[in-house]
Amino acid sequence: MEVKFAEHLLTKPESELLDFKKEFYHKSDKRKYNKEIRKDITAMANSTKYKGQSGYIVIGYCEQREALNDIDYQAVGDEAKIQNLVNDVVKPRVRFIIHKVSISNKRLLIIEVPYSAHKPHASEQGTVYIRVGSSTQKASSDQIDTMVENIFEKKDVLRPLLNYINSELPIEHQLNILKIERMFVEFPHLMIPTFSAFTKGGATYSNRNSDGELVTKSINSSGLKYLKEYEDISTAFHEHRIDEARKAFSKVDNKVVFDSEDFLTLGAAIYTKNKELQQAENMLKRALQLQPNNYWNNSKVAYIYCLMWENEKAAIYYEKAVSCFTGNSDEAEANLTQDYFYLAHTYQELKLNNFAKLKYKDFLERLSDPGLNIHNVDWSEWKELAIENISSL
Repeated sequence: MEVKFAEHLLTKPESELLDFKKEFYHKSDKRKYNKEIRKDITAMANSTKYKGQSGYIVIGYCEQREALNDIDYQAVGDEAKIQNLVNDVVKPRVRFIIHKVSISNKRLLIIEVPYSAHKPHASEQGTVYIRVGSSTQKASSDQIDTMVENIFEKKDVLRPLLNYINSELPIEHQLNILKIERMFVEFPHLMIPTFSAFTKGGATYSNRNSDGELVTKSINSSGLKYLKEYEDISTAFHEHRIDEARKAFSKVDNKVVFDSEDFLTLGAAIYTKNKELQQAENMLKRALQLQPNNYWNNSKVAYIYCLMWENEKAAIYYEKAVSCFTGNSDEAEANLTQDYFYLAHTYQELKLNNFAKLKYKDFLERLSDPGLNIHNVDWSEWKELAIENISSL
C-alpha cells in the first residue's frame, strides 16, 4: 500500500468501511483477541457493497486526538498466523491483506478487507457482524437477508417457464407471473416449490424433481387442504415472515409432513433460516429416506452440516450429491459447480489436502467448460480463491 493512500485514509472519518484503532488487539487475553479480530474483519467483509470496494482497519491511529501510535510489528506476530487464526473459524473463509506502512516515523498496520461475494461471513457460533456507521454490531435477520439479496440477483428465468406451462394447461388452470415472482427464492438450491394453482377438482403445481427440473404435478381434492396449507406457509417464508411460517408449519399434521418430501424440504428451509439446524437436518434426512438419490436434498444436508461445523459429514453428503447428480438445467449445473467448491473447501478444513486440490481442480474445469451455461453467476472471486487455495495446499 502506498503511503499517500494511507495518509488519505487518515483524513477520513470512521465509517462502515473505515475503522481506526489506537493499538493492536490485546494478545494477553487470547480468547478476547481471537474473537475481536475475527469480529472486526468479518464485519468489514459483510459491509462491502460492490466489487472493487474494500474496508480498512487502521491500527495505530487515534481519531479523537488525531495522533499516530507506533505499532510493534514483532509483537503483532506472523501474518500467516493471523490469516489462519481468522479463517480457522470464519465461514466461509474471508480474504484480507495486512499492510505495513510508516507515516512520520510511526509504524501503522492496515488490514484491507476486499469486497466479498460470499456473504454472510460468520464468526464464532455462527454470529454475523456488520458495520453500522462507525460501530460494529451483530447483524439482524433482515440485514443478513439484504446481504444475500445483493449477492444473488434475481434472474428473469420464470417467464419462459410460465409460457411453456400455460401452453400445456387449460385456461382455468393457467398461472399468473406475479404469483410466481412472489414465490421466487434467493437460494435456488435450498428452496422447493415455484408455484401452485387451485381448481375446484384439485390442484396443479410445479416442483423441482431430483434432476433439478421443474415439472407440473396434480393433486386431487382430498389433498387440496394440505396443498393450501403448504402454499400459505411457503408464501409466508418467501416473504420473510419467518416466525409466521415457523408457527404455521408446527401445526401441520406430522404424518402429512413425514410422508411428503415437499413439506419436509420446506420445513428444512424454515428451520435453516431460523438457525434450528438440528430440526433442519432431521427434515432433510427423512426426505432422503423417501428419495435417497435426490441431488438437491443431499446438497442441502451437506450445507446444513457445514453450518454445524461437522465437516466430515458435510464431505460425505457433498460427495453423495455430486455422485447422484443427473440434472441438465443451467441452475442445477451452477449449483453443482458451487458444490465442487464447497466440497474442496470442506476437505481443506479437514486437512485432506490432496482431495481438496482435486476438487478445486474439478471446480476450475467446470468453469472452463464451454458446454456448461453457468456464467450468469460471477465466478471471478470463486476462481481466484480456488487458485489461491491450490497454491497454498
